[in-house]
Amino acid sequence: MTRKKEQSIISVLGYFAWWSVEGANVKRDEFTSTLEKEDTKLKPPKFCERTAFLEAVRSVKAKTFTYHLLIRTILKSKEEHLFGLVDESINQQQKSLGYTHQATLRWGQESYTITCDKKHRAFDMIQERFNENKDNLNSYELRRWIMNVIEKWRNISVRDKGGIYYIDVKYEKELFALESILNATPGITFSLVPLPDIDRSKKAIYKAFMEDLQHKMQKFRESIKNEKYSSNKGWSNALKKFKELREEVGFYADRLQFNAKSLQDQLDVLQKDVKKKLVD
Repeated sequence: MTRKKEQSIISVLGYFAWWSVEGANVKRDEFTSTLEKEDTKLKPPKFCERTAFLEAVRSVKAKTFTYHLLIRTILKSKEEHLFGLVDESINQQQKSLGYTHQATLRWGQESYTITCDKKHRAFDMIQERFNENKDNLNSYELRRWIMNVIEKWRNISVRDKGGIYYIDVKYEKELFALESILNATPGITFSLVPLPDIDRSKKAIYKAFMEDLQHKMQKFRESIKNEKYSSNKGWSNALKKFKELREEVGFYADRLQFNAKSLQDQLDVLQKDVKKKLVD
């Protein structure tokens, strides 16, 4: 059944969306080309040299135990990030282990360069992995990119640990474009299940919305209690989030047809507590 036929038969409230990203390794330029073909405003994941380097270190680090090699952080500063490449030796006669710092791996935070003061097999593996990261998008980057896209639209997590999200029909066009892009990308499966615009659906989404909202408000309460935001700027930024929460409550109150007064009252109390922190 095509999307057009599907829409003509039922009125849709919104969609459940979830995805699987396993073993994806896509060329950055190919993914960018796919986005452009769909004529969306979506931007591809931004390449971050430092993140690509640290991902290369993590990837090699996970494999190096079979080579009797350890990678340990020495220093992290604004100028550089240093790792020690440490060889492990086993003395079976003395039943002991030995560790020797063989080389120092350096990442220049401003120059975006990887250097090593001595030739070492780990350096070659990290450099190779970093070069792959420059050209390819891995599963971690793609998962993070999908979540960043979804968060720009009003969504409700319908599972405590995330993974399945309700997205309103208002974003249907964008969702269909995202579905087309992701399902054309090797290693990704993106699924959408339409929810009919009936009372039963509204009750289910209302329950998920309330649980999601209460979770967000509880995080505010804990932040206020623990004075999580250490500066006036931090508290000011927290205050700005109330505007988003109020808009979200108003949007779903209208969409799901419920009285939002008690929720707005709870937000008022929290907002006053945050404002007190700005005065103190």
